[in-house]
Amino acid sequence: MPGNRITLPAEEEMVARLRSVFEEQRAVCCLYPKIAAHAGEQIAPEGLSVMLLLAIADYADGNPSVEITLSFFIPAFITALTAPPGGS
Repeated sequence: MPGNRITLPAEEEMVARLRSVFEEQRAVCCLYPKIAAHAGEQIAPEGLSVMLLLAIADYADGNPSVEITLSFFIPAFITALTAPPGGS
């Protein structure tokens, strides 16, 4: 649906929510900033999945095992990023 858009949380809130899913130091310092760069954006639900896939691919830098492993977290990342405030 064209009008169905998600407003992403503020940068610090995004990182906190992502950390609640997967608190690995390299992901926190190198992957989550790529995702948090989209803080406050309004995005279509399918766009959120694509944005996460692209951020993971960029972070993985051609390493398929890293890309595949982190892709398993996408559903949990989406749940965390779209939860109502205080509900993550």
